[in-house]
Amino acid sequence: MLNDITQGLIDYATSGKVKAYAKTNLGPRIPLYTGGPGDDQPGLLAKLGIRGGIVITDTDGKPLYTVGDPASTDPVRSLIFWLLLALVAVLLLRGMLA
Repeated sequence: MLNDITQGLIDYATSGKVKAYAKTNLGPRIPLYTGGPGDDQPGLLAKLGIRGGIVITDTDGKPLYTVGDPASTDPVRSLIFWLLLALVAVLLLRGMLA
């Protein structure tokens, strides 16, 4: 029964009927995930060139189920992301300690 519920939720989320937005008090909502391919308004992750999916594995690491198209790691984008994250962390820490 739990597998049927889980499968139903996964099917619903990948059907194109689900959208995710980031909303702050600083402006309008920003689409993060807009339901799948063919949508006329790509999400923020797609605009940044970030692709991904969900991979569910067993304890040995063997994939049991995938949602979307899990992309291989792009070393250049990964380096840029982690450097920007480190820069933000340093600036935040510097601001808190100053």
